[in-house]
Amino acid sequence: MTRVLIVDDGEVNLHYLRAVLEGNAYIVDAARNGAEALDLARRTRPDLVISDLLMPVMDGYTLLRQWKEDGDLREVPFLVYTATYTEPEDERLALELGADAFLVKPTEPEELLAKIREVRDRGAVAVPSMERNSGSPEEGVLEAYNQVLVRKLEQKMRQLEESNAALQKEIGERTRAKEELERSSALLRIAGQAARLGGWALRIEDGTLTWSEEACAIYDLGRGDAPTLEEAVHYCIPEYREKFQEEFEACVRAGEPFDYEFEIVTAMGRRRWVRAIGEAARDSAGSVVRIQGALQDVSDRRNLEETLLRATRMESIGLLAGGMAHDLSNVLTPILLSIHPLKEQVEDEMLQESLATIESCALRGAEMVKHVMSFARGIDETQARVDLIEILGDLGRVVYDTFPDSVRFRTRISGDLWDLMGDSTQLHQVLMNLFVNARDAMPDGGLLTVIAENIEVDDHYAATSGDAVPGPYVRVSVVDTGVGMSPEVLSRIFDPLFTTKPPGRGTGLGLSTVAVIVHNHLGFINVYSEEGEGTTFRLHFPASGEVERANPLESPPEEWKGNDELLLVVDDEAAVRSLTQQTLEAFGYRVVIARDGVDALRAFESRADDIDLVFTDTTMPNMDGPAMIKELLRLDPEVRIIVASGLGADGGEGRAAEAGAKYFVPKPYTADVLLAAIRRALSEEGGSSKDE
Repeated sequence: MTRVLIVDDGEVNLHYLRAVLEGNAYIVDAARNGAEALDLARRTRPDLVISDLLMPVMDGYTLLRQWKEDGDLREVPFLVYTATYTEPEDERLALELGADAFLVKPTEPEELLAKIREVRDRGAVAVPSMERNSGSPEEGVLEAYNQVLVRKLEQKMRQLEESNAALQKEIGERTRAKEELERSSALLRIAGQAARLGGWALRIEDGTLTWSEEACAIYDLGRGDAPTLEEAVHYCIPEYREKFQEEFEACVRAGEPFDYEFEIVTAMGRRRWVRAIGEAARDSAGSVVRIQGALQDVSDRRNLEETLLRATRMESIGLLAGGMAHDLSNVLTPILLSIHPLKEQVEDEMLQESLATIESCALRGAEMVKHVMSFARGIDETQARVDLIEILGDLGRVVYDTFPDSVRFRTRISGDLWDLMGDSTQLHQVLMNLFVNARDAMPDGGLLTVIAENIEVDDHYAATSGDAVPGPYVRVSVVDTGVGMSPEVLSRIFDPLFTTKPPGRGTGLGLSTVAVIVHNHLGFINVYSEEGEGTTFRLHFPASGEVERANPLESPPEEWKGNDELLLVVDDEAAVRSLTQQTLEAFGYRVVIARDGVDALRAFESRADDIDLVFTDTTMPNMDGPAMIKELLRLDPEVRIIVASGLGADGGEGRAAEAGAKYFVPKPYTADVLLAAIRRALSEEGGSSKDE
């Protein structure tokens, strides 16, 4: 059998030649370059060699020269098989070096086998033509070889230049595409942030849920805290969870798109409205492989819709009230006009008493009509100095005369109360409405406390009180120890026609009228309530005339300033945390913030040796103030804790005191109240900072 040595550095070429030759009864040896081929051939002499020209280590031309110079191998036929050196000059050089045949790849198997048989039968050319025709063979071979290499190098250079130009063009296009993609991504990111819009995707195969940074931000989460599907559902308010799961499962199961709005409680305890849009992505077989979509914070839109709806209801109620008041006024006017002449004509004492009763009722009806008209107009043009102490005295007598004995009444009125401009009748109505609500909230009795005091509202206080404007105010607090309100009820108490009282016991106009009147007096209201812990209404009315103002906070007493103490501020309201931190840092303190009790405990445990004082709210999600205080005192019985609460001693303060807190400030608080309380707590016996 004929032994053939194949010399080629290409695996595909070796495999092809071996298959063709072994399939036709040839014995095949293989080498990947000229040096390897010479070594193999000298150990096992082949009957024929088939060699490529372009190879590493030793190329085909060099192998051919050394093959023909080897006395034991030169008689073995040498067939050149190349795809690179294909020019006539390449073939001429190979033949002059002694090649017995020259084939260009690719070649059909029949043609290759025919050429092999032809070369094998003819036998090898023993002496290269250059050696036969030239007196200096080395010079002739080198010259021809160099010419081939130079030409091939020039071809390769041209190919490289063309390839490089094409590559540079492609790089330029890719660079432009990358820059355009980066610009588009930046615009999409900015647009997503502005629209509060984020993306998400769920891979069905393994349940992996991917969130964009903007989607995480909607839930008050960092990018690394992206929730699982179960956690995302858990953030939903319970009443929306089942519907959300139904919509989502229908998309996964049948590929049905969904568009659903629901309310969530974020990781920071804030309530938000979220719109979720999703659609299915399918593979080539039509199976759902991925659910993808977007999340959008639509809280502002929902709030705007609710505000618009509330305003529309208020306008409708105002129009209705105005019309009713006008008609009632027409009914009452002739009654009042008729009473005086009737009194003069009637001498019977019982009839005189009846007429007096009719007149009294008609006058009360006329006063009520006036109040309704005031509500309908939303403005009252008559403003005069109000004697708030006299109003509270009158109302106190009403409480003593008409309220159950189980309701105790207490007042605390500042002796230097500032002047107040307004409508006495309307303010009387406001306070009477609040007193009656407090009575109804204490069916088993309790304590009703009224506090009237002067307060200087600073920027800090105003920023945490809605539409408040800094300045001097007279504050009236109405505090009860009743059943309190849930957050849901608290959010709606000023809505017209909203009431929690049984049918026939309330109209739902009392607190909406209170809000209108306080607003018309350029004031504002803070309300604090917890279920089972009572309710506090704080009414603020701008003081009029000259008032004795407190010193500006920009120059606080020296003893209020901090000495680089580290304070932990805990509040679920981001605005309150931020403002409190800015105020404290401006006056010499360092501040660590936490959004709830759980967050605060983590912060305290990591820096317990450095934290000098904890300033905390009472009502927070996850873990409230009293529960957190107990844990803080367990970790460090000496830690100083100041509690900010909108409720009195029977509410938030009471529970915080039971938990172990010793220092309190009312909420909302001014910066000077806060600074003074902190300095006092730090300065008490044993109260030096931990850095000292």
